[in-house]
Amino acid sequence: MCNIIHEAKMEAGVIDKRISDKIKLTVLLATVAVVVRHSYNAHIYQPNILDIGPHDINSFVQLLNRHSTASAVPTFFLLSGYLFFRNLHDKGLLRKWNSRLHSLVIPYILWNALYLGFFLVVLPHVSFIERFSAYDPLTFNLRTVIQKLTIDPPSSHFWFVRDLIGFVALTPLLYLVYRHQWLAGILLTSLLVYWRPVDTSVVSSEGLFFFFTGGWAGYRQLNLRRLKIESSRITWIVCVIWLGLCVYKTLWPSKGIFDELVIKVSTLMGVVVLWLLVDRIETLSIRKELLHLAPYSFFIYASHKPMVKYIYKVLLSLVPGKSQHYSLLVYVATPVITIAISVCVAKFIHRYGGCSYCILTGGRLPPHDKEGQHAARAAVLVR
Repeated sequence: MCNIIHEAKMEAGVIDKRISDKIKLTVLLATVAVVVRHSYNAHIYQPNILDIGPHDINSFVQLLNRHSTASAVPTFFLLSGYLFFRNLHDKGLLRKWNSRLHSLVIPYILWNALYLGFFLVVLPHVSFIERFSAYDPLTFNLRTVIQKLTIDPPSSHFWFVRDLIGFVALTPLLYLVYRHQWLAGILLTSLLVYWRPVDTSVVSSEGLFFFFTGGWAGYRQLNLRRLKIESSRITWIVCVIWLGLCVYKTLWPSKGIFDELVIKVSTLMGVVVLWLLVDRIETLSIRKELLHLAPYSFFIYASHKPMVKYIYKVLLSLVPGKSQHYSLLVYVATPVITIAISVCVAKFIHRYGGCSYCILTGGRLPPHDKEGQHAARAAVLVR
């Protein structure tokens, strides 16, 4: 996700505006899905809820959303791979790498430094924040600093950026594979078998599969305008099958080869459903407002995880007891509050923070900032 909107803007002449806007909307919806996914609080009252399944409407809704939002991060990897390889012949590898240095590596290190400072300096000395902390205390030493700034980010959701940087580093090898269609097919099949759903480990098998798939599509110049289902009936059938698979995994949680296959199929179908959903949004009046929010996707993603945990813990503490209705209300309210705060903070930093917002977001500026847009484009051309 981190370089997707930025890359879509830089390649406006290569990807037509309609597809560029569709990519931005897809990333925004996937970002919202990630925030919703992390707003999950049913485990507080029932720690083993993932193993035993739902027992009331609250746990059913939350568990269903966990399964239905599992396609969000794979969508980020898929689009990132596609956009990296789509015009690689024209821009060249070094220019692509240099662009990713500014849009991925620098923001990754800066956000990790901010979170590390928060957990080491602010958290231990502010009792209210420490009371609702969901993170283990950190010990300040050189090893911890290096580890948290690189391989083990202080806020776990940055695993995606870490792995994306690693996959970008592997792109010369992937390029050689793509040149031989038979070899790419074999490796794609192997990655599909090796893929472990919701894998957040270093060099995620899930991330590698979707980045490789998107990269191959970009290398072969797949026209995204062709990825559209004109028939509303077929669209509804795909959505119903996908939702049925999510409901199945929600009601009958288990582990095994068949269940892993169900998760893989539902994740793949979820990526398709997200893409088809954007087609429907493009016909609605809300499209303009969503496109206005799209440039804030990266900031929302980068800032949401600790905020989500604090918000739902504070809200749950206001009403003691185990009320399923209040827990569900908190679950619905948490992503709304989180996204609203993130956008407000982003606008404040962008307006009063000088170039700090541009650096923190890797050059992803709001559409109304024409001066900053020109500066960002000029910087890219110089690189």
